[in-house]
Amino acid sequence: MYEITAFFDISLEQAKKAGKLFKTEVYDDYSKFLASDIELVVIATRPHSTHLPLAIQALERGKDVVVEKPMAMNSSEPKEMIDAAKEHKRILAVHQSRRWDLDFLCVKEVLEKELLGKVQMIKQIRPCGENAGALLLEFGSNLLALAKEFPCEVSATMENPFAEDCAFGWFDINMRFKNSPTMEIAMLPSEGYVFPCWYIRGEKGWWVQDWCDRVEDLFQKIQKKSKLGGDYIPEFLRIIPKYHSFYHNLYEAIREGKELIVKPEESRDGLRVMKLAVESAKRKETIKV
Repeated sequence: MYEITAFFDISLEQAKKAGKLFKTEVYDDYSKFLASDIELVVIATRPHSTHLPLAIQALERGKDVVVEKPMAMNSSEPKEMIDAAKEHKRILAVHQSRRWDLDFLCVKEVLEKELLGKVQMIKQIRPCGENAGALLLEFGSNLLALAKEFPCEVSATMENPFAEDCAFGWFDINMRFKNSPTMEIAMLPSEGYVFPCWYIRGEKGWWVQDWCDRVEDLFQKIQKKSKLGGDYIPEFLRIIPKYHSFYHNLYEAIREGKELIVKPEESRDGLRVMKLAVESAKRKETIKV
């Protein structure tokens, strides 16, 4: 399906290490790298501010592009990438494997099948260490993974909202929507205490579930399934999802014209929410959109 044919790094020594491992061509000149016969460019560079110019150059040279999250450093840069992809008729994707996590897939199925009836609230809380750093920047692209619309109100608290290097630390973001249930997403210091990851309130009861990445852990970590029954098994487990499903979907989009599951516009909107959340935390008030 895929063949790694070349590596680029500003350090030729680092490029040679990767090239030796995969037996490929190596480059420390990005223009020469793009001039090779590669079809797809995967950008996983730091600082993240390099994503924009590298992606634009690749798209202009007729290459399809995958950008590692965060897609960009602000909410305006993604528009330039998206516009360039449309202009040059290329695929632009953001690598967000969160869509294939088992806990996410289970919650997604509960919501899509309306197993709790009309949902009133969705809360996702994940633990982090005391030195959370730039977690929001890394996680920001996933803020709207379950949302069907852009929020009309955003309020947030975070450890360091004035951090110039985006190291905002722990955060707690609340979003209200016009036609969707309220949503809270947080990464909070756990201090050794492991709390449930998902809380969903519907008219038929609660769904409370921990985070997990193994099929055998999934049902042991479901703590309560109101009116769903203890023998409820999500249908997606009939085909165990893998993280490489992202690249299966990408291949189908490039070769067969199928729709991307993770669209760059979703990542762009996630960064827009992140910007509103930081503003809210700084001003200590709800931001209305």
